Amino acid sequence: MLVYRIVSNKYANSLYASGIPGRWNQRGELVIYTAASAEIALLENMAHRMGQGGFMRNEFSCMEIEVPDTSIQVIDRADLPSDWSSASPYSQTSSLGSSWYQDRTYLLLQVPSAPAPTGINYLINATHALFQEVQLIKSYPYPIDHRFAKLDKDLTQYLKKN
Repeated sequence: MLVYRIVSNKYANSLYASGIPGRWNQRGELVIYTAASAEIALLENMAHRMGQGGFMRNEFSCMEIEVPDTSIQVIDRADLPSDWSSASPYSQTSSLGSSWYQDRTYLLLQVPSAPAPTGINYLINATHALFQEVQLIKSYPYPIDHRFAKLDKDLTQYLKKN
């Protein structure tokens, strides 16, 4: 199965799990966030980065990653609390993801996308035995439409004021 990841160009040539906490993992857990499509990966990136200043100065690449589709735990949107997709805190969702990570039964965790109601994300556990079968197929430039530059600038200014 192919999954997608949008990253700054400097990170586009290797599968790297930083251990930085996120919506579905806690600090120190080596998880790689990917999406079912490049478009969902871009939307996720924009939701997390826009408004922080400089988003549009980055050059991005799309990583196409082949993962085995035989080891997937699914978290269904219907099984989550109504406020699971709020910006903060991530405590409800990160504990679910941490349980999956610590258990190491499944390579992948399928989760709903917060900014895309029908979108699907896949987390890859970089410490799972099947991780050796995960392959970066290719990376290629993924330019962001220039019309988002003004939105990023305006959002950054708004957030600084408020």
